[in-house]
Amino acid sequence: RQSCLKRLTRPVEQVRSLCKAYAIEVRDGAGSHSVLTSPNGQILTVPMKKPIKAIYITPLIDVIGALEME
Repeated sequence: RQSCLKRLTRPVEQVRSLCKAYAIEVRDGAGSHSVLTSPNGQILTVPMKKPIKAIYITPLIDVIGALEME
């Protein structure tokens, strides 16, 4: 996980790209957070208009790992 976090050089664009690759829907809210909904129904909120902290990326990595195991 830590190595994945360190590789995020352009976090907002890379998170959007990862979501697209894994068919995770990204809905932009009225505030700074976007709602991510995975194909298996998991919902995450991530701040997409400021630097993204690891506390938000780690659950996304877990969701992607679960999708890969399906």
